[in-house]
Amino acid sequence: MAITGTGTQGDPFRPETWEEVLQCTSTDGIYTVLPQNTIFNLNDYFPDGIPTGGIILRGFIDGNGSSIINAHYEGPARAIIMSNSESTGSIKNLNFLNFYLKVTATGATLIGVNSKVTEYGPYSGRAFYNCIFSGLVAATSNVSYCAITQVSDAGSISRCAYNITCVASSANLDTGNYTALNKNCNIRLDHIGVGSFALDNCYMEGNISHCDINSISSNAPSNSSVLNIESNSITASRSNPSMILVNTEKYAGTIPTGMNGVTDNQLKDADYLRSLSFPIIKVY
Repeated sequence: MAITGTGTQGDPFRPETWEEVLQCTSTDGIYTVLPQNTIFNLNDYFPDGIPTGGIILRGFIDGNGSSIINAHYEGPARAIIMSNSESTGSIKNLNFLNFYLKVTATGATLIGVNSKVTEYGPYSGRAFYNCIFSGLVAATSNVSYCAITQVSDAGSISRCAYNITCVASSANLDTGNYTALNKNCNIRLDHIGVGSFALDNCYMEGNISHCDINSISSNAPSNSSVLNIESNSITASRSNPSMILVNTEKYAGTIPTGMNGVTDNQLKDADYLRSLSFPIIKVY
């Protein structure tokens, strides 16, 4: 089936096959809408694993509820599944499921986007919106640092869900430059050695040995995040710690100044949370 559309915002490209997806997303600034709720199984295209050069998808991509599954890679590359790292663009409504990344070089990154558009407000664009990331990250013994996401130019990751298990003490969520602001995200991380996060209104759970909470500027909004994590250390660096709730029944360390320690029952008590001025959203 031939690709339809002209690649503009009003008339985006509409590919049907994986080969057509790669063809439509090879140029900066192009708009592409994937077929609705389609599964692209990368085992069908890369049975021996993703090539060393990785997969580069550029431009403004609307996944339309589709999923890229079974991406497997072992090597030193950066951003091996999604790399707009040298382009202008954003990605929404696209899921990355059942991936496996085995890192063999420090700094290797699973997914990376450079989002320079300003249409979504002060954070220079929306790198990811309404996406799911679910998979496994490992690393060889020589690797001192690797990351799940690499987002440049203060791109935000908004309304996304993470379900990541790591077999690598060096694994991190962010690249460590704290420009990737997670907004309204649900984050599940297990066996992460070090977590560096810029959070705004997020819920995070799992097992993290050290968690460093950051914001991208001193003007960052009140955090309104919940940390329901097993951890020994939380620090607040370059951060606005107000309205961060930490579950004291899971967290073993000292709660940083400005954060609120709460119990399991208090997390479920709307009246108590209101007494802390923590925002309560009514669900009808």
